[in-house]
Amino acid sequence: MSEDQKPPGPQAPPDKAALKQAADDRRQAKRVAKEQQRLNLWRSRVHLIKEARERFAMKDFPGAVVAYEKYFRVLEIIYEAKPNEIQVSFFNNSARAKELVVIASAYWDMVRIYDQSARFHQRLTQCAEKLAMFLPFTPIYGELLRKVEDYKKSAKNKDVFDRILKQARKKKGRCFIATAAFEDPLHPTVVTLTKFRDEILITHGFGKAFIKVYYKVSPPVADILDHSELLKSVTRKSLSSVARHLTRKYNLK
Repeated sequence: MSEDQKPPGPQAPPDKAALKQAADDRRQAKRVAKEQQRLNLWRSRVHLIKEARERFAMKDFPGAVVAYEKYFRVLEIIYEAKPNEIQVSFFNNSARAKELVVIASAYWDMVRIYDQSARFHQRLTQCAEKLAMFLPFTPIYGELLRKVEDYKKSAKNKDVFDRILKQARKKKGRCFIATAAFEDPLHPTVVTLTKFRDEILITHGFGKAFIKVYYKVSPPVADILDHSELLKSVTRKSLSSVARHLTRKYNLK
């Protein structure tokens, strides 16, 4: 070996700080890419809902179902949920709560489509359960419930629509008047009043009796509120004041 061909010397050890930074950069890039994908999916749902509604209006029911099912698949991916396991709790802020109306409306269209064929009875039952789950948390509760009652008269699966009515009315028992007034079941005031009922009121005999009476008399009041913006405004102010007082007195958070 000539003097010009010296063997390579030992390589410098890798810079641990640089390696760590490179790994952190790769993880950050993956997070950004994943978040961008989720954002793109979230935006795509608007197109899917629009397409589904247009196809439903044109009586292209197979096309409407495909678009609606894609919409629900988007939600499952975004919230990392298993098929048919979208939950009300995923939409736990006022901005996302508006999506509850879209979801309930989508399930309403789907149950009417699946009701037409015995082949889809299992999917009909699944959609009916979801409609009953989401409907009580929306401001269209009263209106859509009346539509369910009307549709049931000519439905091929009357038992399924009976269950929708029964389950939706049972779930609505959370806070009829407050939900109708605020048009948002997850509004802080509604949450506070519900928490007071579940943590304080229900632990006393008088409280249990009050809740029982409230469940009987409040649905008609809620229906009245659904048709009067003035009464809603007055009720919101009153309930907000009550909620603030209960929060201070019982340390509800």
